[in-house]
Amino acid sequence: MKPYRLLVTGAAATLLSAGSALAANSFSVDFAGATGVKGAMSFDFSTAGTNQYYMTIDIFNNTKSTDTTSGVLTGFGLNLPTPAPPTFTFLTYEPLASSFRGVIPPGYFIPVNDPTPYALTDSTNTNLSPLGVLDFCFVSKDNPNQCEGAGSGKPGEGLARDSSTQVKFKIGSDVSKGSDAANIAAVSAAIQQYIYDNQGNPQSGNNSGPFGVVTRWQSITGSLTSSDSDKVVGTTVCTNGVCGGNTGGSPNDPNSVPGPLPLFGAAAAFGYSRKLRHRLKTIPPLA
Repeated sequence: MKPYRLLVTGAAATLLSAGSALAANSFSVDFAGATGVKGAMSFDFSTAGTNQYYMTIDIFNNTKSTDTTSGVLTGFGLNLPTPAPPTFTFLTYEPLASSFRGVIPPGYFIPVNDPTPYALTDSTNTNLSPLGVLDFCFVSKDNPNQCEGAGSGKPGEGLARDSSTQVKFKIGSDVSKGSDAANIAAVSAAIQQYIYDNQGNPQSGNNSGPFGVVTRWQSITGSLTSSDSDKVVGTTVCTNGVCGGNTGGSPNDPNSVPGPLPLFGAAAAFGYSRKLRHRLKTIPPLA
């Protein structure tokens, strides 16, 4: 059988391009505090077995010593989506090479030479005033007992200016989409949506939780406010370069990453694809 000439353009090409990008397993969150500090987190998901997934987070302190404002990132807190189905559960935590070795609750410090994933089994939540309740906090302190104040992160052991680190979680979920790839994409999208739906803007006074992810900053210099510490929630969520946040837009639906084509665009693409199929029937084979 001889090959046929095939040219895909316009709306049909857009539709195919969108379809090829439907499955995504990562997203990023930006943090911009009232004091002027700024950071980011990149979430990446992979399978860890039946109904279990790895959630690897790259953490960035994007402030520089030459910036008007800079600071040390000394801790972060997380919540997983609570509405069911599907359900989400923290299973284990690995600080890897990071300094975020203090786990609250229960107030345990993971030894530097301990490579064993730490089981996250404590059922009590922790509070980070005034941001509300969090499932867990992870701080840079060798004797942690709270998410803030003297018992929280130690600046000398935190994530320094203009640097990054990585931590790793194992989470459980009963999400069921028919394949590993689809399950991973759905887990990523659901957590992204939860973080987007439960975010805030400290600059406008929106500090009431719960929040999906919060960062804790200390030793802030050149601050825009009189405070030398800050608790910063995610303000922008992005996937594949498409961002939504307090300034508008929305992240991607758990079943469509990135977002679906606009209704008119999708209809036009469908109509064009019908014409394309008809044309293919009439195009002669290549000689």
